[in-house]
Amino acid sequence: MMRRTVVEKKSLMMRILLLPTVAKAVFSVILFFLIFGFGSLILQQQARSQETQISKQKEELEAQLSKEIQLYANLKSVSDNLPTMQKQYQEILKNFPSESHVAQLLAEITKLGSAKGLKFIYFKPEKSVPGTYFSYIPVKVSVVGKYHELGDFLSGVANLSNAVVTVNEFVIKQTKDQKNVLSLEFTATLYYALPISADVAL
Repeated sequence: MMRRTVVEKKSLMMRILLLPTVAKAVFSVILFFLIFGFGSLILQQQARSQETQISKQKEELEAQLSKEIQLYANLKSVSDNLPTMQKQYQEILKNFPSESHVAQLLAEITKLGSAKGLKFIYFKPEKSVPGTYFSYIPVKVSVVGKYHELGDFLSGVANLSNAVVTVNEFVIKQTKDQKNVLSLEFTATLYYALPISADVAL
């Protein structure tokens, strides 16, 4: 007659409970340190994450504070120097003619060309281009004359008294009819100041 051997499978908890008292104490200590170590590791990771986040926020706040301090310093510097800057600006504007003086400047250019012995092909002031503190008027000019006469004329236009004039886009060509006569085309830009109040803010 065969006997069946029944192997009773005991759970892990049951096996632990059946351990001797000393073994159970050792197991409890080991389990405590495992739980404590795992918990400490999680807490350390959370602490590092919070520390990194706080450090990043600190750097951002320091950078923002530095920008605000620099902005304040710049504004204070401008505020302290504003009277001097306004005075310098007013002095600069004195070099620009007023709008009422533009017609006289245009007449002076034609008078200068005639005095140099040049013949005007055309003289075309264009529409004024407005700006914030000053405007300018481009003037298309075409004249014919000898080389030295053209040079003197260009120099005279660029150096008109009580005026700010630039000369650009000039083209010199040989005329077909006369051997020693050249044609000159250029744009003279006349700048003039706009009316402003004495306490204009820069």
